Formats: sequence, C-alpha cells, structure tokens
Amino acid sequence: MNKLEYYLKDNPLTPDPTDFCAVVQHGKPVDDQELADMILYRSTGVAKSDIIRIIEEMKIALSHFLVNGRSLNTSLFNASFSIQGVFTDEEDRFDPARHTLSLNVKPGIGLKDTAGQVSLAKATPPVTNPILNSFTDTESGTKNAQITPGAPGKLNGKGLKFDQEDPLQGVFFINEANNREYKVDKFVECHPSKLIFKIPTGMAKSTYRLEVRKEAEKSGRLTAILQVA
Repeated sequence: MNKLEYYLKDNPLTPDPTDFCAVVQHGKPVDDQELADMILYRSTGVAKSDIIRIIEEMKIALSHFLVNGRSLNTSLFNASFSIQGVFTDEEDRFDPARHTLSLNVKPGIGLKDTAGQVSLAKATPPVTNPILNSFTDTESGTKNAQITPGAPGKLNGKGLKFDQEDPLQGVFFINEANNREYKVDKFVECHPSKLIFKIPTGMAKSTYRLEVRKEAEKSGRLTAILQVA
C-alpha cells in the first residue's frame, strides 16, 4: 500500500494552545505529462500525443458544460457552482463586491475508494524559523516596549516551541550596547504559538533584542526593540 505522510502542528482554529491538527505531506503534483506517461506505462497502445490531445479535449468539454450552467457527475469527479455571501432582500442581485461564485469539486465514484487504499505514516514536522509577533511585559502591562527583569513575560507567534533540553536553543534577550546575552531559564508554558516565562534578572538598563533559537540554526527575532528602564 502507498504511504501518505502527515505531521502535527498547532491548531490555529481553536484557542487551546495544547491541541494540534494534521498537515498532509503530498508528493510532487502530477501534471498532464506525467498522467499521460502513466497511461502509456500501462501499455494501452495509444500514442502519448493522442493521450495529451484527449486530456485537452476533456478540459474543453468540461469547461463548456460548466460555463453553460451544467453540473458534472462523472466517474472521476463531481463539480458544481455555489454562491457565497449575504443577499439583503428578494430583489438583491449578485454583486462581485459582496458575493463569490465558487466551483466545488468532489471525487466521483471512481475515486471515492482511494482513501481506503492509502496507508498513513506520521512524520517529523519540518523545522521552520520561529515567527515572533508580540512580547508582553506583564509587570508593566506594555506590549513590544518595556522589559521588567525578574517579572513574567509572554511571547506570541508561530513555531516558537523548541527543545528545552538543548542548551543552544531557547529564548534570549540581547543587549544592543554590548551584545551580552541573557537566556531565559524558567518557563511556565512552552507552546508553538505562545511562550510564558520569567524574564532573566540582572539585565542592565539598555535596549534589547528578543530572539528565539531552534535546531538547525533556525531562529527568529522580534521586530520591536525592547527597553529596560
């Protein structure tokens, strides 16, 4: 059976920072040329040029029916249009500024059983650069501005979670005056979209950069400059 890989990532559709959703990792998309090659591989006796021509004629025929208000109910797929948007009353008409015409495509009877022929395999999530959106200093209640050493801090973003057992990874405050680094060592929460931690003590009055470092030299910085007053 074929292997279809997937990995888990932070679920952006729920407020729960601990749940995840699956992301399917498809292989390289199949185009018309590769489709024709597969048909040839099955020894149909039809020339590739003829296969490509048939594919082109199918696209023309399918488009013809759809443009003329017909829905499609083929063995490969079903297709029909739908309209999204709110109409104010019975006299209202379609307005491209308020409404959208969408083409909906679903598998036909010839493809519906493909899911049962696939074997799933869980994969390791790809390593991506963390994105730092905002830092909140809970002591002062400010965002992207002040740092209060020793107080709780909250960092929001994407791909923030890192391996806390790796000493090279973590959250760092970097003094812009002398490049001295202060690493966070106490975390309350460590999630892909949110980090809550104790701001390091002993930070001198200066401006600082906030950085999250992950494996394979993946790192991200907060755009805002922070200040210890």
